[in-house]
Amino acid sequence: EVQTHHGTVLWHCVMNRVRRQLQFPGLKGLGDFDPVLRRGAGDLTLPRGFKLNTSTFNSYNESREHRFSRFHASMVRYNPPLDPLTSIDRFATVYKLSGSPEESVVSTLQREGLTTLLVLLETSGLLNFLISGEKGPYIVLAPSEAAFSQLTRKELRQLSRGNDLAYHLIPLRGQPAPEVTNDSTFKTLLGPELRFNVYGNSVFVNGVAVSRGDLPFSHGTIQVVDSVLEVPVGEIQAVLVGSGHSYSRVNTLLSASDLVQSGTYTLLAPPDSAITSKGYSWPGLLMNRGLRRDLLARHSIRGAWYSEGLLQQRTLATLAGTTV
Repeated sequence: EVQTHHGTVLWHCVMNRVRRQLQFPGLKGLGDFDPVLRRGAGDLTLPRGFKLNTSTFNSYNESREHRFSRFHASMVRYNPPLDPLTSIDRFATVYKLSGSPEESVVSTLQREGLTTLLVLLETSGLLNFLISGEKGPYIVLAPSEAAFSQLTRKELRQLSRGNDLAYHLIPLRGQPAPEVTNDSTFKTLLGPELRFNVYGNSVFVNGVAVSRGDLPFSHGTIQVVDSVLEVPVGEIQAVLVGSGHSYSRVNTLLSASDLVQSGTYTLLAPPDSAITSKGYSWPGLLMNRGLRRDLLARHSIRGAWYSEGLLQQRTLATLAGTTV
């Protein structure tokens, strides 16, 4: 099941900006998974929304340069390496957070046990948006710890260094949180939209279940989801080419057809081996426009239908008027 810009595909066969504002070493015990939070001993930069309390150093009758060298030397000499969560705790104490600490996104994520997301938000540079409230309030779609445990080290590293986590943040830009209805869409901080569906009494985002909802913090709410959300990879032809399966024939038929001009739909994509299994011939499909439109219409359903929705609905009408 793959999300595209205009719907889903079900396999029928069965910011160039400086990030990592807090500098500390990689996670303990995770081998080469390193958020790369320290370039050198003692390196420290301040994230937006934090203010350094320098009153400790004002008692020294020293020049600014000398005070900085003493502070930097003390960081190098006496501070042992910290794991990211300990560092976030410590720096959240040293620096003044906007909003009360009890309501901050840091304390809320820690209280709910969403520690991996907290670390990745910091290393990707997105934590500042949630602390400052810039473009907020926010709806945060927070993958659970179990969801992150399903990722490889390479995938975790990409999340810590890239922008994909911005797909989990919905900026409301000063507006109140809207009511979530079935098949509603919301634009993310990354840009592409997320699709919400309501199946029975459960809410799903891009086909992923929301397991815990409405956890408030000072600049929004957190909704815990059961999986890391995948960013749409492009138009449907690009999805089929990059699927790793053999769907070149259905891709060819889509390119030669104008069956669906706009809107949202779900394609039940048959592999190459199945295209001619129901009496169709490949030369006939290439030469007969009506025949290939009929085949595609029988494999297309209006709307974006995820696996959970199909399990709930059971029977749906295709664009050809047939039922599946």
